[in-house]
Amino acid sequence: MKKTVWGFTLIELIVVIAIIAVLAAIIAPNAFKAIEKSKLAKTTQDLKSIKTAVIALYSDTGRFPNGCPAFSVQNPEVYFNTARAGLISRPPVGVVEGSCQWTQSDVDKWDGPYLDSNKVEDFWHTAYMYDPDYAFCASGASSCGTSLSVYTECSASCGGVFNCSPPVIVSFGPDKAEYTCDDVIVKMMLN
Repeated sequence: MKKTVWGFTLIELIVVIAIIAVLAAIIAPNAFKAIEKSKLAKTTQDLKSIKTAVIALYSDTGRFPNGCPAFSVQNPEVYFNTARAGLISRPPVGVVEGSCQWTQSDVDKWDGPYLDSNKVEDFWHTAYMYDPDYAFCASGASSCGTSLSVYTECSASCGGVFNCSPPVIVSFGPDKAEYTCDDVIVKMMLN
């Protein structure tokens, strides 16, 4: 009886490796896009959960994060991982800025925590932020009257067009830079 030898020539191995490389080159970008889409979807879901927490804070205290009146379009911004935001711990009594303040009456009505402390950072390890006067790029919108020099990068990326939509809850996205076009936002509305 004659033995059958199962061997591969060098050319056959190179062809198989080339086929695998072509398949990997086709599949890999789609896999990375899917991963990035899932990160954005998770970030958007976190922002919606934070929005619910802000509404609960408002329902109890009559104040938005930082002790600001509801839907006031003014500074200051606040990161949700700080006590003065009022979502993960009882806020300190005192004036934050302008009409934004936590009074003793507001703090006494606080019935939190409204948010788990593990929900205050996005995938890129940047804290989520409440911004009552956020400006972002959008096609067809007019300038908000904000200093355009602050938004140079966004202006260049989006054709110099802005849309004001305060207040928002924001993740600065993969580049971790404020007011750029990869920011992920959820508008604050009570409905």
